[in-house]
Amino acid sequence: MNNRNVSGIVLTLLVIILIISNVEALMSDPKVSMKVGMGPMNASDMMQQGQDLRHEVGMQGMGFMHSGGKMFGHYVTFTVNEATGDISNYSIAGNAIFDSITVDGLDFGETQVLGSMTKIIDADGNIIMQVHDNPAAVINFVSSDAYTVNFNLADGVKATKEGNTVKIESNEVEVYIVHSADEGSFEVNVNANTVIVEAPENSSMVVRALPVNMPELSEMNRLIVREMANNRVGAEVCLGMNGSMNMVYHSEHLRIQSEVMNSERIRLRLNSTDPTGKILSFNLDNTSLQLQEGERLRIYYDNVPLNCVDNPEQVSSATNAACFISQESRSRAQIMINVPEFSEHVIEIAVEAEEQSETEMPAEPDSSVPGFGSLIAISGLSMAVYLIRRIK
Repeated sequence: MNNRNVSGIVLTLLVIILIISNVEALMSDPKVSMKVGMGPMNASDMMQQGQDLRHEVGMQGMGFMHSGGKMFGHYVTFTVNEATGDISNYSIAGNAIFDSITVDGLDFGETQVLGSMTKIIDADGNIIMQVHDNPAAVINFVSSDAYTVNFNLADGVKATKEGNTVKIESNEVEVYIVHSADEGSFEVNVNANTVIVEAPENSSMVVRALPVNMPELSEMNRLIVREMANNRVGAEVCLGMNGSMNMVYHSEHLRIQSEVMNSERIRLRLNSTDPTGKILSFNLDNTSLQLQEGERLRIYYDNVPLNCVDNPEQVSSATNAACFISQESRSRAQIMINVPEFSEHVIEIAVEAEEQSETEMPAEPDSSVPGFGSLIAISGLSMAVYLIRRIK
């Protein structure tokens, strides 16, 4: 064997070794294996992949980008089984919450993606699930028939039954499964890894997280969850980046129409065939409304300005129109509004200049006026003469 053949064999072996080394490196990198479809994708990887894909096409704000059953939202990511309609790898802000969500006996028809909402629809055309890409990661379950939902918890997530709610806790996110007390008998079973809810016919159920963009307002949002269980919340409106909007209806009779939406004013028209009053919740984030120095948010109810209360509990117990505003910053705020009764109403959220104090300091005398110094001198001399005479 000559030297040329030996050199060729050695070179071939080196190339093979390099190829094997590179393949092992690719397999050990979860982000790379994710992109080539090898192995499962964890929650943070899926969120990162979604952010990268959305960034590439210039997609901002709430809304799902989807490919091959994978749903990439601004806040929520998950996968839909295109044969069964089952949801898997459901996460909020990159935090795994449910390994899977399945509905027993679902005769799956199709998945529809409408902006910030994904609908799971059965073969008869009935909507079973509505998954929202909003800061509270809301999922609505609706069915005219009785149904059973199985929530399989992700690793490290625990569940606790609390009245008409089930509290789901991960390290970073707090989620509630909520059903109304006046919608029939729900059977709820909670164990270490699974929450099983048996819902009666013509009932609804909601999964709602404490909004991940408002971490300082946890108590206010627990109040909203409590009022949802009491069937008091009519709708939640989320307004986010790039003019994106997401509406979640908790009352089937209520509808909201956006008439004006810009950086200074949001005007909404409300209609309901049910006269019962409801609470509305608004989540305003980033480009919804732009507050500058010396400006504030103001609520108008049927063109009349409301003086908002200092405590959200006062909104939930109010018998008249009432509002509460909590601002985390100039670009983020959460609002609760009580609508005491329904027909048609108009609500406006406006940016206005802060009111100046009505108490004004008296103007100081202008010493630049001619004769001002002489007047002070004469006044002082007259006072001195008066005091001397009184002493004598």
